[in-house]
Amino acid sequence: MTQTNSLRILLYILGAIHAIGILEMPNAYYDYLLYPATFTIGLYAAFCHFKQSDKELLPVLFIFIAVFWNPFFHEFAANIPKIIWMPINATMALYLFGLGWFTKRDSD
Repeated sequence: MTQTNSLRILLYILGAIHAIGILEMPNAYYDYLLYPATFTIGLYAAFCHFKQSDKELLPVLFIFIAVFWNPFFHEFAANIPKIIWMPINATMALYLFGLGWFTKRDSD
């Protein structure tokens, strides 16, 4: 598997993690699964995307925002209504899926 295809898969996985984050899961899910997966996959995807995209910073910035979004909002979600944070989380998931979809393929 090439690095471009790996990047696309990682962006899909990161988007899926954010989509799953919309569901209300127990705290152990966030602490032991979501945070390490988000940080590991997100940072690696940001590094790969920066390397492959002729040093475009905007997608990398959005990946970093997505990496830190779930841990930040999970801590403060009790004070913020779901009507605000759920659409934001869903938008981030769609953005990550779209970024993975439109990442330059090997055949391009």
